[in-house]
Order: sequence, then C-alpha cells, then structure tokens
Amino acid sequence: MPSSTDTTAQSDLAVRGRHLPGLDGVRALAIAAVLAFHLGILSTDAPRGLLLTGGFLGVDLFFVLSGFLITSLLLEERAVTGAIALGAFWIRRARRLLPALAAMIIGVMVAAPLAMRVAGTLGTDNLSTIQLRRSGVAALVYVANWYDMLQNASPARSFLGESPFSHCWSLSIEEQFYLVWPLVTVAIGIAAGRRWRGAGLIVCGLLGTASLLAMALSTPSIVVWVWGYFATTSRAWELLIGAGLAYLTACRPQPGPRLRRALGIASPLCLLGLAWFWWAASTTATWGYRWGFLVYCLLAAVLIADVAQARPSPTARVLSIPPLRGLGRISYGVYLYHWPIFLLLPAFWHLSGAGLNVARVGMTLVVAVTSWFLLERPVLSRRLPRLPGLGVSLAASATAAVALFFATSPSVALGTIANQHVAPPARVDGAPRGSGQLSSSVPFDLPPRAAGPTRILVLGGTPSYDLEPGLAASLGATPGVAMTVAAWQPSDLIAASPEVSRYFLLLQQLDAVAHVRPQVLVIMPSELDASFLLANPATAVNEEAKAFAQLAKQPSVVGVVLAGYPGWLAPAPGGGTAETLWQQAVSQATQLDGRIRSAPVETSLNGADGSFPTWLPPTNDPSAPRSSWVRVQMTNNIGLCPAGQVRYAAALDSDVATLSGLPKPPAGWWRGSWTMASRLLAPPAWCPADSPVHPWRAGHGVVR
Repeated sequence: MPSSTDTTAQSDLAVRGRHLPGLDGVRALAIAAVLAFHLGILSTDAPRGLLLTGGFLGVDLFFVLSGFLITSLLLEERAVTGAIALGAFWIRRARRLLPALAAMIIGVMVAAPLAMRVAGTLGTDNLSTIQLRRSGVAALVYVANWYDMLQNASPARSFLGESPFSHCWSLSIEEQFYLVWPLVTVAIGIAAGRRWRGAGLIVCGLLGTASLLAMALSTPSIVVWVWGYFATTSRAWELLIGAGLAYLTACRPQPGPRLRRALGIASPLCLLGLAWFWWAASTTATWGYRWGFLVYCLLAAVLIADVAQARPSPTARVLSIPPLRGLGRISYGVYLYHWPIFLLLPAFWHLSGAGLNVARVGMTLVVAVTSWFLLERPVLSRRLPRLPGLGVSLAASATAAVALFFATSPSVALGTIANQHVAPPARVDGAPRGSGQLSSSVPFDLPPRAAGPTRILVLGGTPSYDLEPGLAASLGATPGVAMTVAAWQPSDLIAASPEVSRYFLLLQQLDAVAHVRPQVLVIMPSELDASFLLANPATAVNEEAKAFAQLAKQPSVVGVVLAGYPGWLAPAPGGGTAETLWQQAVSQATQLDGRIRSAPVETSLNGADGSFPTWLPPTNDPSAPRSSWVRVQMTNNIGLCPAGQVRYAAALDSDVATLSGLPKPPAGWWRGSWTMASRLLAPPAWCPADSPVHPWRAGHGVVR
C-alpha cells in the first residue's frame, strides 16, 4: 500500500470520482476547430474569415487532454486502491471506444455502396473495394496512422484524407498510447516507489524530448510532414505533456489561492493563444514542427490545469456553459462520424456552398447525439456488467469486420456499372491499335531473362498515376516483369517557377531510377512537363530532351520508351500545343541517345477524325449504337477510364514487348477488379456509367 504521504482522500484528488464540466468545454473547442478545418478543406471557395487553417491542432488539444486524464486516472487509482488494474482499464477503454467505432464503420459500409449506386461512382478517392477494405481494417485495429503513411506515396493524399476512414489516424495514436502507457506507469511505480512523481516526470521529459525531436527532424513536405505528423513516435510527446501535468497534479490537494489566481489569469490568455494558432498555423510551416506546436501544447496544458480544478475558475465556468458541455460530451462521436458524413453526404443531397456545410454539420450532430444516447452511454452504464459490456463491444467490432469484407466485395459495392464492362483491346492487323509506330524497333540489349525479371519503371504525373491499374494488369502482370510506377503531381513539387519545378522533378526521377534500378524506363508526360514546355518553348524543348538523355545514361538503364499521351491541348505561345512540344522534345531525345525510342501509343485512343474523344465504341466500330459506347476519358479531361486504359495499356505493352522481348500479358487481363480501382472511380464521378446518349453532368449524375 502507498504510504500516508502518497495517499489523499478521494475527494481531494484532481480527477478521479468527479465529472469536470469545464473539460467538456475544452473538448468542445477542440472538436469545433477540427470541424472548421475540415469544412475549409472541402470548401476551397469559402472566405478566409470562415476558415481555420490551424484547426487541425484541435487534435493536438485532444492529445494533451487525453494524456492528462488517462494518467491522472491511473495514478489516482493506485493512490486509492494500492494498485492499477490493467485489465479493468483496458476493458473500460474497449467499452468506451469500440462500439461507436464499429457503428461508424458499419455505417460507411452501408452508405458507400448506396452513394456509388446513386452517383455512378464510389464518391471519394479511396472508396474502392480493396482500399476501402484495407483502410477500414486499419481503423478497426487502430493502426490507421501507420497504414496512411506506408500506403500513400503522396503527402497530399495522406493528409487530405480522401478515404472516409482517414481521420482515424489520431484515434489510432491514442489507442496505441492507451496500450503502452499504463504498462510504463506501473513500471515507474514499481521501480521508483515513493519517488514515483519525480521518476514519472523524468520519464515523461525524456520520452517527450525524443518524440519531439523525431517530429522536428522529420522530412519536410509541401503539404504536411508525413512522418512528423502521423507517426506515433513523433506525436507521443503531446500525450506525454498531458501525462507530465498529471504527474504534477495527481494525488495532491487542490491548488491554493495564489496558484488559483495565477492560473485564472493565465488560462484566458492561453485560450487566446490557442485561438491564434487555430487561425494562423499551417501544416507546412517549418516553425510549427520545430517549436510552434510545442508552444501550443504548453498553452493547452496550462488551460487544462486551470479547468481541471474542483473549484471552477472563471475560464472553467465559461467553458461549462450548456452548449459547450453538450458538444464536449458527444465530441468522440462527432469526431468519428463527421468525416464520413462530410464526404458522402453530397452523393445523396445535391447541395453546395453554405447549405451543404450546414447540412454536413447538422447531420453529424444528429448522428453523434443518437449514438451517444442509444449506443455509447448504454454500453458504459454501470447497469451493464463489465464483461457483458466488453462482449457487446467485441461483437460490434466483429460485425464491423464482417461488414468491411461483405460490403467491399465488387458485386455489392459496385453493383452493375455497365461502363466498367470493358471489351478486349481494339486491334488492327492483329496488333493492338496504336502500337507498332516506334521510332526504331531495334530491340534493347537486355541481359538474359534467366538473370532475373526485367525491371520496368514508369515515370510520369497524374496520367501515369491514374493508369497504374491498367498498366499493372497488363505490363506489370506479364511473366518475367517487375514493374513500378512513380508519379508526381503538381501539388507534390510546388516551386517558384515551372523551370524550378521541372528541375526538382528530374531530381525525383533520378532518385527513383537509383532506387528501383530499372533496365527499361517508360516516361510519360506530366503536368509539370507541360507547364515547363509552355513557359518558354524556345529553350524548354531542348532542355526536356537533355533530361530524357540524362535519365537514359543512368547505370542500370538499357533502354527508354517515351510514350505519348492524348489530350495535351493547352496552346503554346508560338503555336501548336503542349502535345506538339512534347513530340518535338521526344524527337530530339531519340537523336541524342540511341537507347531512346518514341512510342506514340496515344493514337490508340483516336477517334475516326483523329481527335481524343470522350466515348468510343466498345470494338472501335463507329457504326455501333451510340448508346453502347463507353467512356474512355475521365470527366477531368486528363485521366483514362478503364475502357481507355485497355486501349492505351495494350498498345504500350505491345511496343515495350517488341523492344524487350517480353511474352504476352495474361489472357483476359483487360477484365477483372482493376477496372474498379479507386483512382478510376474518384470524385466527381471521374468515370461515370454514361454514354453519348445519356451523358453525365456535374451535380445531376447520368442524364436519362
């Protein structure tokens, strides 16, 4: 048993045995900041006065508060009972967290297929069968933050979180903390004995400093410092600040008058400081990761120290007003449900602007309140014994897992989308249409295939990224081939000028070549190439050709295929288009290095008049009924839908096989689940199930 110096009457403890309404107000401010931030992401045309660019820091406030409360409860449980019941602690956490999480996942599994059937698309970038399933499982087992980091090559995709489960990264960090930190707390108590308070502060300081350094030294990015932002190792220090505050205050009498006055003066100033961060902070600013977020969390700790007193301070009384208390009580549900609702609601309710945002917030509050009264509070009730409550939580989680696998099966998630029923590649004289136009058909001098698979690296931009499913099904699935796609979007390489962006793109391409060590390079045009060529055509064409030649000279590279891409129609200052400038650069490159080949496979998608049409007949027969024509071009006028990818990938695969001596791709590769990949069904209905007779229109869907 703890000594009398460590034991305080339960009525004098900081947290245990009390509900502190002011802390509900803190939760309310945190969730309000997050909601405002996410509405800003989804409403790019909203006035600056309505946006909280630093609202993402509401999550950091939750982290500090969670670290404080959990550690206080653990320490005060030991002070009162003489031990920490780890099993009971984890059961309480499961009862609190799992039912609502399972309900959210089940709700998404119901809403996603319905949204897709209404809109003709799955609605968001990650709402594909396999990606939705994987991200849902990651959320269910609380590893969503690691999944987001490891499966997203683009920082923008990680942070903007186009999956309905992407917001679960923060819940995963907290749950990982809940699993590990109680063990550390017990170990500190055993090892330090009566000196547990000082030892706990030292441990919090050492671990927190290491974690803070991990954030500060993480790799910068133009959108968010992915490893600094999402990794548990880089965010634990925020929870540890709260834990350190708990070690300072737990098992001690309430503050005296002098300290209460000091906290009463400091806390409103801290609240103003937090508000400034919500208004001005940025996920890209170096100062935030180096010192700004630390200042923010210290301000949060002071605010919590004031509000957590048994005798309410003026700030605590303000934060205890009924609206804030109510929002704080349901803040967990609001956070869980808001992001899926924000993303999926437009598929069912064709609103825009302020009306859509009001509907998003209103629906979120209705669902969260319903969840609190009908699910969360009953499971937490003392009327429900501990183990049956755990059973309900585990049963809900099991149901969510079943829903994940059932609802993401293609037949359920996609139903009958005729547009994805693609036909075999159109052929001319036995070869795929658009192939056989190489600048030189002399094969590459590749090593014998017995030496290992032929490594092929595809470099490009958004078109290459969108094409990856079709390329992986054809070229990537060819026996003896190991294919990698490396694609960079404009948001990944923002610079002062197109010239600087193109320079950084070349550095990224060289780095990818050094990493993959390909024998064959396939280079496709990107938005960065287009902007560079259009900025100063007189010199850019020559510089582009030299960049291709430099890539061809890398040690592992035996041959380079420069593949054309349709639709680069932005006019050039001196005449022509971005596409014609690309063709000029390709022509120069083939003359600079004999290992470079030109493959104008974009002609695989030409219509009868030579243009790049929106729809083509399934077998390229212009006489086919127009109601049977399939969409080959995405609604963004850049990417290719499955039917277009079949034509393009077949032509490219044929040309690469001619140069590399590769066998044919698997029979029937043009069918299968790849036609339902997320990037082909992304918003706003990139590949709707339409035709020239019944076209898709923004905000209206397929017009019948």
